[in-house]
Amino acid sequence: DPYFRQEVVAAASRHSKLPTWFFSFLRNKAPYVSNGPICKKQPEEEGLPVILFSHGLFGTLEMYSTLCSQLAASGYVVMALEHEDGSALYAEDMQGVEVPRTGPPAGFEYTRENVSE
Repeated sequence: DPYFRQEVVAAASRHSKLPTWFFSFLRNKAPYVSNGPICKKQPEEEGLPVILFSHGLFGTLEMYSTLCSQLAASGYVVMALEHEDGSALYAEDMQGVEVPRTGPPAGFEYTRENVSE
């Protein structure tokens, strides 16, 4: 699989007003397997630690796949969400239909002060 879906590359080009070829490096092969098998080895008494990962505004699930893969390789169960609220650069709903980008939800102001408090 390519590192980024073609639709994400097109969305990045569209929103940045840069030509699609500028993002051609994002089409490289990803070093992971899509929908790979779940580890069958379970700890004897303890469960596996779980990380719920959110890519944030204007992100996509691909943007942090290397980080999430490393966390999974270190023994964590990583659940990475793709937001379907219109705040992502590109997203698809459960049926695979593109969710139009509408920007951040109304009423939210994202500033360093708001996030760090």
